[in-house]
Amino acid sequence: MFCDGTSVSKLEDLSVPAFTYCHETVTDARKNKLNLVQIIEECKTYSIVCVDPEHLLSKSWRQIVASDTFRANVVYGCIDEVHLVNEWGESFRPQFKHIGAFLRGRLPSSVSIMGLSATLQPGTETNSICRSLGFFGDNYYLLRLSNERPNTQFIMEPLKNGVGGTEFPQLLRYLNSGRKGIIHCFAIDDVFRIFMYLWNSLPESLDRLRRIKTYHSIHSLDDNKETLRLLEEDPLCQVVIATIAFANGVHAPSLLDSYSVGVPNTNQLVQQGGRAGRGKDIPARAFAFYQPTMLVDAMKQLGLSIPAPKRRKNIAAIQL
Repeated sequence: MFCDGTSVSKLEDLSVPAFTYCHETVTDARKNKLNLVQIIEECKTYSIVCVDPEHLLSKSWRQIVASDTFRANVVYGCIDEVHLVNEWGESFRPQFKHIGAFLRGRLPSSVSIMGLSATLQPGTETNSICRSLGFFGDNYYLLRLSNERPNTQFIMEPLKNGVGGTEFPQLLRYLNSGRKGIIHCFAIDDVFRIFMYLWNSLPESLDRLRRIKTYHSIHSLDDNKETLRLLEEDPLCQVVIATIAFANGVHAPSLLDSYSVGVPNTNQLVQQGGRAGRGKDIPARAFAFYQPTMLVDAMKQLGLSIPAPKRRKNIAAIQL
């Protein structure tokens, strides 16, 4: 499977032995002098192995998929969040583009191949994914179900302070409700600036390190897992500020609100909004704070007239 460590945690909760093959676990195995290649080849320890695309072209995985024992026991190859093959493969993680070639060229032809996504758009995007995975003609099944979330209210609001700024007062109006929420950011730098703003906005009497947490790739896998645990179990843990790493495959049932500071260029906004209200009976909110320039661009695209900006009256401030 191609997925992240949070999926393995869920599998372990279901008593399914699983393992994440990534840089962190590979490093730990080397420190403990464990032969991961041999362990995976034998197919005795783990029922499911999740691997990141960066390791597919490595010598270790060429050896694993060439093993007769492994090839005789492998049942299927699955790509979770398959829409990322397009979205990430075209930009900062080009290894995603090699997943389809790996599955078609390295695994036995008897192995089933599948892709899962809650936000893959029909038409061009779906056709591109199918070509990448080798799905042509009538040699595959396309199952499309509704991803409607009637319990989630989507709210669009113009961002009054720039994404690259240091103040985000719009967030406080909603965070003061005390509902648990996730704040989605474009980059780690954005995470830090929002964290510092919220930190300085909280009274010193509160345990701020428990109230606000961050989630991104610089944290270790164990640190991010601990953040998810605290979000579920610690009543004082209210807000998690995260990069795109949180928006795909992470399930936190306690989240009631999702805040996207800035709108991404892809359908990632739907992924981010879907982190809240995972329980069908829980009323949730998904906020998207968009840059005003995006509205202008959208109106130009639709051929609509752009209203002239309102002039502000100059009022002299008088200090009493």
